[in-house]
Amino acid sequence: EDLLGSMPRDLLARHPETRAQVLTGRGAVELWAGRPDDAASLLDARAEAAVGGRERADALGHRALVDAVRGRLGCAIELAAAATAPRDAPETPGGFPCAAAEVALAWAQLERHQLDDARKGLSRSMKALRIVPDKLVSSLACLVAARLSLATGRPGAVSELLSQAHSGWSPPPWLEHKLILTQS
Repeated sequence: EDLLGSMPRDLLARHPETRAQVLTGRGAVELWAGRPDDAASLLDARAEAAVGGRERADALGHRALVDAVRGRLGCAIELAAAATAPRDAPETPGGFPCAAAEVALAWAQLERHQLDDARKGLSRSMKALRIVPDKLVSSLACLVAARLSLATGRPGAVSELLSQAHSGWSPPPWLEHKLILTQS
């Protein structure tokens, strides 16, 4: 943010996406830190500042994920639907939907016992994550997949999925708590 404030106005005018990217970064940091309300505010501001369909979809997708984490499933579904709705701009690189929106939607569908839909959403999210990796979104996808495995009577897959969620990093405490509860 400090660097953004020191950038020449003409340079910012040529790159209006910069402000939206800074808001996204701050939103991600707030979510990682376990402050979903702050993350939601920043992501709302990012959606308003977005200059393209892809940027707005990404902001809405991450906002949907924040609502899923907070247990606001109806809001998560609405935001995820808005993020994945057809629009004029390409969805994401390679034409895949926003992974955060798909994980949020799968989370809400799992909670509503729409297991086939949740499985399909997780599949779409994994395709998107192969193109645009995101450790937090990936770990949340593993958490949802582990819970889906429990819901479908396949407890043997849970440990592997939760190991994937931990692979290569230490999840933030709030996510670690959710992973431990699922392992239990």
